[in-house]
Amino acid sequence: MRCMRPILRVALPCAALVLIGSAVPAGAAPQHLIARPAAPAAATASRDGAAPRAGVVATPAGRYIAARAGTVLPDRAVAAAAAAASTAPPSPAAGSSGAVTSSGAGPVPSAAVEAAADGPGSLAVALVKARASGSRVEATDLRTETTTTYANPDGTQHLETANLPVRVRQSGVWVPVDTTLVSDSAGVRPRSSVATTVLSGGGSGSLVRLTTAGKAVALGWLSALPVPVLSGDTATYAIAPATDLVVRATRTGFEQSVVLHQRPAAGSAPPVLRVPLSVSGLTPSLGADGTLVLADGTGAVVLTAAPPQLFGADTTPSGAPAHAASASTALVRTSSGAYELDVTAPAGFLDDPAVAYPVSLSSFLCRSVVGAGC
Repeated sequence: MRCMRPILRVALPCAALVLIGSAVPAGAAPQHLIARPAAPAAATASRDGAAPRAGVVATPAGRYIAARAGTVLPDRAVAAAAAAASTAPPSPAAGSSGAVTSSGAGPVPSAAVEAAADGPGSLAVALVKARASGSRVEATDLRTETTTTYANPDGTQHLETANLPVRVRQSGVWVPVDTTLVSDSAGVRPRSSVATTVLSGGGSGSLVRLTTAGKAVALGWLSALPVPVLSGDTATYAIAPATDLVVRATRTGFEQSVVLHQRPAAGSAPPVLRVPLSVSGLTPSLGADGTLVLADGTGAVVLTAAPPQLFGADTTPSGAPAHAASASTALVRTSSGAYELDVTAPAGFLDDPAVAYPVSLSSFLCRSVVGAGC
């Protein structure tokens, strides 16, 4: 395995399956076959003596090999594929029009392969197409938020894995993640992200609401918000002179920052930021390190918020913040039963003459993904 940033590429052998069973008697109910790994040995004659076909191959024992790992096919699918393969006319040359061919084997009608493999986006179909075309072919049925699987012409698989989601399902279709903010009647939202994130378009109400897996959390603001200025994935609210509230959409949540453009008056007390917190289907708790944890009724962690950090504008030669500090956080239950996050800047940081302004107080809130960011 070679680690690449941000994608890991892994070449895996394509394990074929031996599907063990017999023909289905007329009127009998279809039965599921038992699938077990099998070495892709050279195929011999099928039951009717016809030459074996690429993709769906019969051995002397009547076992049919399909190249989709982990599939258990019903008798009717194998029977249909085998019948179509055995009745197909021999191909005079590899690559004939209308058929997928393999060296030493006759054509396999695509319908036969797809019947055995459960669809045109399956790994079995991708393997046959890759061998015929000489180029890798994606098995679209195996797409996930973070992985892409290809069939290679030599029969191996190529797996690409990203640390964070690269696509999301919308109306049953995979689309690329796009955190560009757009404004509509519901507020401000990213075009496509894994969690449903809606930001305030201005006025009273929640600053931002995040929904995932039917659970939701919303961060409020104690005063009415101005209409935000949108730029790419970022919304900026000018909440006070020399002070901005900035929300940036991420692939699985958002980053919230309060940006101070001027140093506070000398000797003033460290400011306390009070953020109303409302939840639906979640219970908030605060970890020892200040991490906000939002768990469902089973105790499973659904969303997390990183401990707030302060960063000065100056950086080191490597680009890291030259001055940074952790803010203290308290989770408060008010008399009405509502939750509130109280965030306090550390004493002395905002007054430190070595800290360059603007200073940002930032935290991420996003879907809980082990080993990944936001």
